[in-house]
Amino acid sequence: MRLKLTGMLLTEPNLFLLDEPTNYLDLNTLLLLENYRRSYKGSFLIISHDREFLKRTCNETLDISASSCYHYPGNIEAYLAFKEKKLTTLIKANERLDHQQRHMQEFVDRFRSKASKAKQAQALIRKINKMEDKRITIEHRAGITRINISPTIKRQNLALRTNDLIIGYEHQPLISNINLDCRSQEKVAILGLNGQGKTTLI
Repeated sequence: MRLKLTGMLLTEPNLFLLDEPTNYLDLNTLLLLENYRRSYKGSFLIISHDREFLKRTCNETLDISASSCYHYPGNIEAYLAFKEKKLTTLIKANERLDHQQRHMQEFVDRFRSKASKAKQAQALIRKINKMEDKRITIEHRAGITRINISPTIKRQNLALRTNDLIIGYEHQPLISNINLDCRSQEKVAILGLNGQGKTTLI
């Protein structure tokens, strides 16, 4: 993959189309791509869920949602802040509309049967119905998946140890003599080029 990408970079195309590149490129190749992006005079169009990668590589944002495509002249962080602020504004506008409609409906419910107020009540009913045209449709955000994990015994000190571990195939080991201690609450990154055995180690 790295050789293929390097070959593409050397051709200096006018436009790069990259679909989820962080799913397929190892760390060194991603760094190569990011460094190339800084001096590249052409355009990148990148589809990705990796916010940090997008923040480092893109200066404009396209958001495809609710059957529309919205262009924002700024990076992903600026756009998400703008989108959240806009959503808050729309929600408040709808809440104000709800309050006005409830107030009018209370008047209608109270006086619609009185002859002296019937005409005014009918006018308010028409107004309430017309106000629905002002309601702003808000795209429902995807819910956050919550995973409930049963309490486990918290181990102190050593969480994982390997002694002369060998990974790979029966007659073709990828790596041997792996001696690893992982202590409680340590966060360990496993780095390496594609195909070197990171997933096999896990």
